[in-house]
Amino acid sequence: MKQNKFCICISGLDGTGKSYIAEKLLKYYENKYDINHVWSRYKNYTSKPLLLFTRLIGLNYKEKKNNIIIGYHDFNNSEIISFLFLFFQWIDQIVEILIKFKFSSKNIISDRSLIDTLVDLSVDTKLEKIIFNFYGKSLFRFMPKNTYYFILKRDLEKIKKVRKDVFYDKNINRRVELFNEISKIFPVVLIENNSDAKHVVNEIVSRVDKK
Repeated sequence: MKQNKFCICISGLDGTGKSYIAEKLLKYYENKYDINHVWSRYKNYTSKPLLLFTRLIGLNYKEKKNNIIIGYHDFNNSEIISFLFLFFQWIDQIVEILIKFKFSSKNIISDRSLIDTLVDLSVDTKLEKIIFNFYGKSLFRFMPKNTYYFILKRDLEKIKKVRKDVFYDKNINRRVELFNEISKIFPVVLIENNSDAKHVVNEIVSRVDKK
């Protein structure tokens, strides 16, 4: 198994410019290295049966607002479901890391990543103390050695101009809080993306290339 030369993980609230920055980074590196674009968030390899069950009992549902469909997992209403979901998601994340990160011989630009998944899990289960300790830290340790994590931040008013649908999510404020909390606990760099995206790309590249 070859160790990745580097892996750049771009995370953040929807509408902060993750995909755009990932594309710019791919263009910057494409003529320098053998590089791969990875989209990684929720993966339900083993947790799918549990998700089907929770839909039957009403803890997994969708709401439609202004023709936008938003899915919710209210697993925090059941401690057993919450812990089972975390267990199966932990396995799913290990499988995801092996398939898309560990077994890849290429350098990687990841649009969404483990960080986004931890935020989703925290919203769904309300078990932040577990997720931000052994659970999350064990997954971070399992990622390739030369992995760099960046969370993009953007003023909510700027996000609203391009992604109004993001604000239909009743958990948006909690998601913003969780990204801030994660940046204080895990080896993550917060980057403001409120103006020219060029400075974001330059900051990421400068941190990665100097290593």
